[in-house]
Amino acid sequence: MHTMPAINQATPHRILPSFIIVSFYCPVRIPLTTDRRKVTPEINNNTSQTAPPSAGIYLGKGYIDPGLVMPVMLGVLPGSIIGARILTGARVKYLRLLFGVVILGLAIEMIINGAGGRI
Repeated sequence: MHTMPAINQATPHRILPSFIIVSFYCPVRIPLTTDRRKVTPEINNNTSQTAPPSAGIYLGKGYIDPGLVMPVMLGVLPGSIIGARILTGARVKYLRLLFGVVILGLAIEMIINGAGGRI
């Protein structure tokens, strides 16, 4: 098993995605006043093109445990699809309430774990 390189060590799998993203935006010359609804799909597209090669490199070097990642991926994929469909028709009032309850629950859990000495 490989050891993790130092944080400040420049490795190709850390630098290359940055250059790819910069190369997408340099020719486009998106002005700062551009509507966010037009820029967000472009950013999502660029991320979807740079994330898989990086994940493949991390997997090849042994930094990712496939036995741990696969169940998470199998839950995230259908959850994101179902969530996207629900969010388009949901009312903002109820979404704020739901997310508020979830964040409050996580905050309480973090406080309890911190007070108990667990991190």
